[in-house]
Amino acid sequence: MKLKTKMMVGIPAILIVVMIVCTLLVSLLVYRQQRMASRNSLDTSFEIIRQDIGERQQELTAAATQMTTAQDLGTKVQFISENAGEQSDADFSLFRSQYVTMFRSEYLSMAESILDISSASGIHEVRLYNLQGQFMLGMNIGQEAATLAFRHDDENMEKASIGNGVKITAEDWEKADVIDPAMSQSLGENAPREVREAFYSKAGQIGLVAQVPVMGSVYNAELDAFEPKQFGSLIAVQYFDQHFVERDAKVAGTQINLYIPQGLSHGTLPEHEAFNLSQFPPAGEGWTMDTQEPLHSDIMVGSKGYFQASFPIYSQSDCIGALVSMVPMDVARSNTLEVISVLVAIFIGGMGILLPTSVYAARSVFSHLQQVVDRIKDISEGEGDLTVRLDIHSKDEIGDLAQNFNTFIGKIHAIVTQIKQSADALATSSSQISATSSQLSTSSMETSTTVMELSTTAEEVKQTTSVANEKAEAVAQEAEATAQISRSGKEATEEAVQGMKRIKDEMEYIAESIVKLSEHTHSIGEIIDAVNDLANESNLLSVNASIEAAKAGEYGKGFGVVAQEVKSLSDLSKQATTQVRALLNDIQTATSASVMATERGVKAVDQGESLAARSGDSIRALAASVVQASNSATQIAASSQQQLVGIEQLAQALDSITEASRQNTEGARQLETATVQLHDLGQELKELASRFRV
Repeated sequence: MKLKTKMMVGIPAILIVVMIVCTLLVSLLVYRQQRMASRNSLDTSFEIIRQDIGERQQELTAAATQMTTAQDLGTKVQFISENAGEQSDADFSLFRSQYVTMFRSEYLSMAESILDISSASGIHEVRLYNLQGQFMLGMNIGQEAATLAFRHDDENMEKASIGNGVKITAEDWEKADVIDPAMSQSLGENAPREVREAFYSKAGQIGLVAQVPVMGSVYNAELDAFEPKQFGSLIAVQYFDQHFVERDAKVAGTQINLYIPQGLSHGTLPEHEAFNLSQFPPAGEGWTMDTQEPLHSDIMVGSKGYFQASFPIYSQSDCIGALVSMVPMDVARSNTLEVISVLVAIFIGGMGILLPTSVYAARSVFSHLQQVVDRIKDISEGEGDLTVRLDIHSKDEIGDLAQNFNTFIGKIHAIVTQIKQSADALATSSSQISATSSQLSTSSMETSTTVMELSTTAEEVKQTTSVANEKAEAVAQEAEATAQISRSGKEATEEAVQGMKRIKDEMEYIAESIVKLSEHTHSIGEIIDAVNDLANESNLLSVNASIEAAKAGEYGKGFGVVAQEVKSLSDLSKQATTQVRALLNDIQTATSASVMATERGVKAVDQGESLAARSGDSIRALAASVVQASNSATQIAASSQQQLVGIEQLAQALDSITEASRQNTEGARQLETATVQLHDLGQELKELASRFRV
């Protein structure tokens, strides 16, 4: 579909859619405004109802208060209450008729006064109770007649029935054996001392109730004055009737219905017969009519719709009924339809003006556009001649379009020219790059092969280094063990040197002891010589003694025996000294040999000590060399470990270089491929640029 056709069809279509959307939106807004206006109207109707009910409640309370003050009603109730107890006195039988007449007169006077005020105030029911909440007098006013009754006691009860507007007289009263319990029911509690106002429901009717105290006066001797005192309570009831509903509906301009649990009580829309009161919850503490907000909803009564607002009526906490105000939806609908009709008329008039205008504008615009399209078609379907320009000089947007198109074609002409030049340069450069990338790919492959060989060599060096590292660690361990053995040898040598020193000391001590022994042997020799000399002398003495004994004869025999024994002892001593001398010579010889051996042992010990010292020095030097060798082996092992780590790092680096070389090779291949593609692209670009004539 041509753009011209689209505009000629689309503009009216858009206008129609806009008309429909605007109509719907405006209709919705108007309907919402009408609905809001209806809701405000319903709220206003309830303000009117509240005001009317409030005024009725005030008038009812005022009328009830007036009843308690008119015709000295309080004084009469006081008189009856104070004298009712005298019926039990002994003297009451003498004056029974006078008392009854007096009480009856008071009751009739009160009934007449209450009836007059009730008739004038539109009150439907009145009840009068004493202070204990017992029924005294009551009245019901219906549509055509009024019923009155009083009860003084079980024997004195009367009632009367008269037409509305008729003045009651004493003759209208008659004795009654029983009074309607609905009228004569007691309060069930003492009379309240304050004024009470509330809604009231009874026998399918809803209304207002006002309960006011009935006051009298008693004399206070201390104050020497009369002061008020309550003697009873009066209840006045006024029901909502059809007149109440119609008047408020007329003032509010809505339909108003009054509902009770059984259904419709009074209303201006009798077709709406039922209403569900269960939707209202029990009233909270402190509920008042002024704080209650109406509930809004939509209903259908037959085939007609209504906006509805409902207002519950509570007695204590129970919902006893509801006032419902309604506004028909026809008004909102009719107003909405009127607005829709006006909008449709406006849009139809607008369409009558816009359609010819849009057709003319489309033709004038698209005649120039067709020229632009034809020129562009010549360029696109011809030989790509970029030297062609549009020849349109109008001052409107079409002229701007043609001028901008010519500028655009001029830029395209310059760009295509530059592209052709660049394509030639690109083809040449891509060829050079392709050759370079081929060489780079070959070099990368050679580098990758070399790096792989280097990586293999590094792996072999790594394994060799690992073995060398293990051997170095074993040498270090053996060097450590040798160092430990050398340290043990050093300690043993030092202990041998010390032992040799101790042997030398002992040998010197032995030599000294032997020398002393030799000296003692010389002393013993001298003693032996002395003993030998003593033996020789003893022997000589014994010889002399024997000679003298022989000279003495018998007397000298005993002395001769002694001399003989001395000689024997001297011989024995001489023999012993000879033996001791021989033994002493042996000892001296052995001692001399021992002294010489000791001297040789001392010399040998000196030589052993010197050798042990030199051996200790050699072992200490050996231990130092072994420790140095152990340290060197440990350093070699550490260096070997570091070399192993370095070789591993070198292997990892070579792996990385191998991977990088592989990637470089792959990149070189991709570069070569991309260069080939770039060369092909340059050829294609050159071919495309050659299609245009510049």
